[in-house]
Amino acid sequence: METIELTDLEREIIRILEGRKGEVNALRRRNLCEMLAHLSDERTIRMSIKHLLTEHGVMIASSWAGYFIPVTIEEVWRTCEYYHKYAMSALNVESKLRKMIGAMIGQKQFNFATEGTEITERGK
Repeated sequence: METIELTDLEREIIRILEGRKGEVNALRRRNLCEMLAHLSDERTIRMSIKHLLTEHGVMIASSWAGYFIPVTIEEVWRTCEYYHKYAMSALNVESKLRKMIGAMIGQKQFNFATEGTEITERGK
C-alpha cells in the first residue's frame, strides 16, 4: 500500500476542517486563511484544498458559508451545484472577453487553440 505524503499545510487544513462537520459548521475562507497565515497565502491554501480533494480524495466541501466536511449526500450535491455555477460564471466571463478581443482588433481574432496568441483572419 502506498503511503500518502501530505505537506504541513495539507495536514493543518485537514486538522482544522475535521472539526467542521456539516455545512452549518462551515469555516469562512477568510477565517481559514487567517488561521493558516503562518504557513501560506490564500491562493496556496485554496490550491491545497483542491489538491486534497482531487488527488488525495479528502472530502472537503465548499459553499457560500465556507469550507466544511460534508455529512450528507445533499451537502455534496449542493457543493457540486456551487462549483457548477462558479464554472458557468467563469465561462460567461470568458465569452465576454473573447467578444471584446474581436471588437478591439476589428476583423482579426485570437486563435487560443494553438500555443501562444496567434492572430488569424476570420473565415480563413
